[in-house]
Amino acid sequence: KAITYLSLAGEQALSGAAYREAALFFADALALDQPVAPGGGSREDRLRRARWERQLGEAYLGLGRTGDGRIHLSRALELLGVPLPTAKRQLTGGLLQQLAIQAAHRALPAAAVRRQGRGREEALEVSPGIPAGRRAGVKIGAGCPPTPALLWDVSPQVSLAPGP
Repeated sequence: KAITYLSLAGEQALSGAAYREAALFFADALALDQPVAPGGGSREDRLRRARWERQLGEAYLGLGRTGDGRIHLSRALELLGVPLPTAKRQLTGGLLQQLAIQAAHRALPAAAVRRQGRGREEALEVSPGIPAGRRAGVKIGAGCPPTPALLWDVSPQVSLAPGP
């Protein structure tokens, strides 16, 4: 029960730009909750912890602690199964893959909307972290520049195309 109230208090503090309090609430919630290894635990456990990691990262960014923010945003993405690329080759491959996905969404928007399914919650959780990651100056790897691909839809399950 304490974890639920810590989460709610953290969300309220974050929405009111009380970043220091939000960081304390989310850090306490994560400390009380059982850790989940990437790819381990139930889907709900991973989603819950990823949300708290993202929100803690956003709180740290609001405090100007970009290094801490980057760490927690990266953990959130790992928990959701969408780790950041670490090499230029991975970055290039991901960029080309996203170009193909976006072209398909533009060509067949109705098909993209129909595919929204089980992974929608995870994809929507990843989306808010993307601009925060850009604010943190997330580097993809040594010598790799930040990329506009971080702005794109990282999951093909979610589309901005209009519904039927």
